Amino acid sequence: APDRESFITVNEKLSVLNDRATILPDARGVSVSYLSGTFDLALNCGEELEYVNGGNNWVEITPVNPEASSLAERNVFRITKKLVAPNCPLEDMKLQFRRKGLSEVYDEDCLTVVLEKNDDTLEGMLDFNNENYECDFGRYIDGTLGTYTVGEGKTMALEVSESNPWIRLVRSD
Repeated sequence: APDRESFITVNEKLSVLNDRATILPDARGVSVSYLSGTFDLALNCGEELEYVNGGNNWVEITPVNPEASSLAERNVFRITKKLVAPNCPLEDMKLQFRRKGLSEVYDEDCLTVVLEKNDDTLEGMLDFNNENYECDFGRYIDGTLGTYTVGEGKTMALEVSESNPWIRLVRSD
């Protein structure tokens, strides 16, 4: 292990969170909205960092300005996160960074990403928990497909072609 006693932390002043992330109290990670979005995380570290792994197909991480002259600017990473579908099981992610020049990844160079659950729920045949958020039944379907319950403070709208209104929303009490 490197002879370093410092953990990497999130730099609140240099990060651009765009209402999609909240820095954890210990600054060792972020809590991220279930909505899709992009935000920039600036990391505090006395050495240049390289992203290694840990996005679990939910996030893509890229350096914002790897050729910048200042270390603070080189340690900013763009996080692009996918939408979390209703009923999707979630696990916290551990983003692994490595101090440039080292071959190993150490715990002090990892950040936690807590994915917030989508508060909408689905029951029935509907399942949007996939890569494209599509629901393909693979056959003709008829009748009630399911119940989609929107989270608090949300509304639902449906757009379909007027010439082929193949689906409708029915408000339930």
